[in-house]
Amino acid sequence: MITEQSDIKRVVLIVDDDPSIRLMLGEALDSAGFRIEEAEDGIQALALLSKCTPDLILLDVMMPEMDGFEVCARIRDNPEISDIPIVIITGNEDLQSIKRAYDLGVTDFITKPIHWGGIAYRISFIIRATKAFANLRKSENRLLHAQRIAKIGNWELVLESDSIWLSDEARRILHLDPSDNMISYQMFIANIHPDDRKKVEAAVTDAIEHSGSYSIDHQLLLAGGAVCHLHSEAEVIKNWNAVPIRLEGTIQDITDRKKFEEEKQLLEQQFHQTQKLESLGVLAGGIAHDFNNILAIIIGYCSLVKMDYKTAEDHMPAIEKAVDRAAALCRQMLAYAGKAQIVRSKFNFRMLVGEMINMLKSTLPQNVEIRADLSAETPSINGDASQIRQIVMNMIINAAEAIGEEQGVIRVSLAKRTIVAGQSEKDYNGQPILPGSYLCLEVTDNGCGMDEETKWRIFEPFFTTKFTGRGLGMSAVLGIVMSHGGALQLFSQPGEGTTFKVYLPLQKSDIAEESPEQVSSAAWKGNGTILLVEDEQQVALVAKTMLEAMGFTVIGAENGKKALELYQRHAADITLVLSDIDIPGMDGYALFHELKKIKPGLPIIISSGFGDALVTSRLPREEMAGLISKPYSFDQLRKVLKECSVREFLKS
Repeated sequence: MITEQSDIKRVVLIVDDDPSIRLMLGEALDSAGFRIEEAEDGIQALALLSKCTPDLILLDVMMPEMDGFEVCARIRDNPEISDIPIVIITGNEDLQSIKRAYDLGVTDFITKPIHWGGIAYRISFIIRATKAFANLRKSENRLLHAQRIAKIGNWELVLESDSIWLSDEARRILHLDPSDNMISYQMFIANIHPDDRKKVEAAVTDAIEHSGSYSIDHQLLLAGGAVCHLHSEAEVIKNWNAVPIRLEGTIQDITDRKKFEEEKQLLEQQFHQTQKLESLGVLAGGIAHDFNNILAIIIGYCSLVKMDYKTAEDHMPAIEKAVDRAAALCRQMLAYAGKAQIVRSKFNFRMLVGEMINMLKSTLPQNVEIRADLSAETPSINGDASQIRQIVMNMIINAAEAIGEEQGVIRVSLAKRTIVAGQSEKDYNGQPILPGSYLCLEVTDNGCGMDEETKWRIFEPFFTTKFTGRGLGMSAVLGIVMSHGGALQLFSQPGEGTTFKVYLPLQKSDIAEESPEQVSSAAWKGNGTILLVEDEQQVALVAKTMLEAMGFTVIGAENGKKALELYQRHAADITLVLSDIDIPGMDGYALFHELKKIKPGLPIIISSGFGDALVTSRLPREEMAGLISKPYSFDQLRKVLKECSVREFLKS
């Protein structure tokens, strides 16, 4: 008695012209839980199959009108019933009949006389095996279909023979003939792009000898020079003795993905370029606005002086103040670009923050309260104190404006902070903050907060959320932090306030730098001949006048090539060179090196409107006799020249 649940109510069609055979088979199978359908010849069987689909057909060979072979052929030709397992019942088991039956797709044979005792078990096994095989074939078809969609093929490398078996999809990916399901390892490597062959061979060798697997991207060289991008993965299979015997892996055609990534990257670059241009437009508009106001002041007071020269002394302070504003705006632009001029000295950060808080308390609205928490254990720091003051001032003023007219609190804290490797601290832009020791300045307000768009735009030049007020603001703060090698964090939610954190790095061996001596405005005279290199005619005229007022003889050149010629002609007379860095033709950097080739000890002072950081990134400070930033006053120029003359005197 067959008792498995899977066999209950299985339908078996018995096709035999002998009623006694049908009766005995029916009784044997019915008692085992099968449901029986009967047909006395092939024609009746085919008619019955058009109405129902049995799980198995027991088919006699020798029948009138249509024998079992013909019935079998018609069943296999009908796609709706072609998968039904067919078991032939025959009393003639000759080799030719067996071959013909298997060619027609017969599943098994039962020979007469039939052994009734095991017939039910045999039929049950055939049905289960056929169903399992059909399910396996469906799974394989689904897998092959999925591989075609995903463009993934599988392969197997037999190490002993260096032969590779390839699936259908793998052959398609590798552009091989469909019949080439076996290729050599060397043939496979030969198809890899020359730029990637060593990488693939190294990955295979490392997997076999060490890691046990690999996952790499590489290129495939196709006929005609075309390139296909592949992703390959493999795992080493070992025998019972832990000896590698083969690699089993997959290859995936990722050419479309690579193309999409490249197109995406191009679109992102175009988008970023558009953003840069938009930001540049905002920057240019803001600078033009501020500079036009400054120039209006200067031109206005100059006009008043021309009308009455006796008023020059009264109007000169206002002109100088406007010039200072212009110079400050230039410094802000350099700070925004991360190229701010840094005059480093060692100062007490805690004291500086405290002084700025006390100064700003009297200027902030009555509804804004500042609460400070400045750790007494914070060490001194090397940096530009004036720029750090600008950071503190901008952040506190920004916090006060975020509070508006509501009652609010600004919390300012300063503490030492150490970031260790692997710690997930990131800056405002999502980049990891480098490990190290920092002083962390934190400014928190309970004001209006910012949405995501505002947080992204807060560092744009001249961007503001206020109806009034223009400037570089937080963009300058970011530039100063970057020029000090620090990092900045921003945390904000609409209606929940904002927190800025500024990290300024501490170095293990902070060496105090002495602040430059204040140069007295008392008269100091120089002597000798200076080669002045300046392409801006008005600037050159002013500088020449200043130098001559100090007692120097001046030889002028408007470009680097002319300067080099003049120096070669007057080398015996020229004691010092004062050169702008941005001059036509041979620029100041090239002129510096050419002059040093002629006379290594020649004192050269560099002037620049780009800021110290850019100049010192290309010319070592110790090789320059001095560095002065535009715009400069008479006293500032005299101070640089006096310090240079002292150094040259000490050298001699």
